Amino acid sequence: MRRDVAAGSLAVGVVAVCFIVRSVVQAAMALGQEIPVIPGLFSLRYVRNPGAAFGLFAAAPAKFRLPFFLGVAIFPGARGPARRLFGVQHPRLGGGR
Repeated sequence: MRRDVAAGSLAVGVVAVCFIVRSVVQAAMALGQEIPVIPGLFSLRYVRNPGAAFGLFAAAPAKFRLPFFLGVAIFPGARGPARRLFGVQHPRLGGGR
């Protein structure tokens, strides 16, 4: 139980930091602007990605993207044949067993 609480707290903290950083960047930077954090090594650039990781399905219409990504997030938690097909490749949300 302790590990579950710690993992949940960490996840909530990471999501909170993500939202705070996103809000600060949207308020303080122009789209396409780049700020060097460690010159020559690391820069922060404001870009938008309507798709998934690496722009997956960025050009697809939203009416396709939303059901697809919800299905990917929820379907692996299914039982029976669906679990055998997808249970190994995609962990369920929240790190469930």
